[in-house]
Amino acid sequence: MATPTLIHRVTVIDQFRVTPPSGSVPETHLPLTFFDVLWHPSVTVQRIFFFDLPKPYTKSHFLTTQLSTIKQSLSLALQRFYPLAATLTPAPQTGHNEFHYTDVTRSYSL
Repeated sequence: MATPTLIHRVTVIDQFRVTPPSGSVPETHLPLTFFDVLWHPSVTVQRIFFFDLPKPYTKSHFLTTQLSTIKQSLSLALQRFYPLAATLTPAPQTGHNEFHYTDVTRSYSL
């Protein structure tokens, strides 16, 4: 018995990076802990979120109402968990990797 092949199309509709509200978190340098080192050699995690919209809603409705609410909520959560919005960079003094948070924006796919 042959197994069915599942093919899914993914369309990128927007790219953005969600960060804490501007000015709410100072520039911060955090050294890696023992538990962080376990993840260090791994590749960056990128996530895709799928939303199944009920029939009366359209893509434009989702982009103008729902998506902005999701981004605002995540931004407020990242104010408390700002290391999740940080980048992994070498420290200028030691050369060891550390988490560095600053208000610089980058883009990621949705």
